[in-house]
Amino acid sequence: MSIRSIRKEMGITQRELADYLGVHPTLVTLCERSYRKMPYKVSMKWYHLKSCLEDKAALDQVTATVEQQAQDKVPQFLAAQVSRYLRKIPLMQHKLENMQLQYAQAVRTLSTVAMLRKQPDLELGSADDSWLNSVEARASKMSMACSPSRQALLVLNMQALAFMEQQVAEAQP
Repeated sequence: MSIRSIRKEMGITQRELADYLGVHPTLVTLCERSYRKMPYKVSMKWYHLKSCLEDKAALDQVTATVEQQAQDKVPQFLAAQVSRYLRKIPLMQHKLENMQLQYAQAVRTLSTVAMLRKQPDLELGSADDSWLNSVEARASKMSMACSPSRQALLVLNMQALAFMEQQVAEAQP
C-alpha cells in the first residue's frame, strides 16, 4: 500500500501525518509522489503506523494522538497568524487614508479637466488637448484604483482583522 492510500484510509491529512512523524509536510508530499525516500527514523514511525492499521485499537490510539497534536497547535497557530495580521492594521489604515486622498485628488482633476473642456472662449490646440487627455486618463486610472468600493473592501478587511483579534483574546485563558 502506498503512503497516500494508507493516509486516506486513516482519514488524516498530509499535515497531520507530518506532525505525527515529526517532519515538514512537504516531505510527506515528496514521499507520496516517490520523489524522495523517508529518512530512517521517520520510516520506522511510518512502519509502526502501517502495522497499526491491522490493529484497530492501536490505530485509534495513533489517530487520537494525531488529533490531539493538531488541537494543541491550533491556538498557537491562530495566535501567531493574528499577531502577524494585527501588524498590518496600521499599514491598512495608512493605505486607506492615502486612497481617500488620491481619490479626492482624482475627482478634482477630472472635474477641472471637464470644466476646461466646456469653456467656450478657451481655444485648445492639439498639444493642449493631448495634454488634457493624458491628465484625464491618469486621473481616471487613479480614481478607479482608489474607488469607494476598494476603500470599503479595505475597511472590511480591517474590521475582519479586528474581529479575529477579539476572538483570539476571548479564547485565551
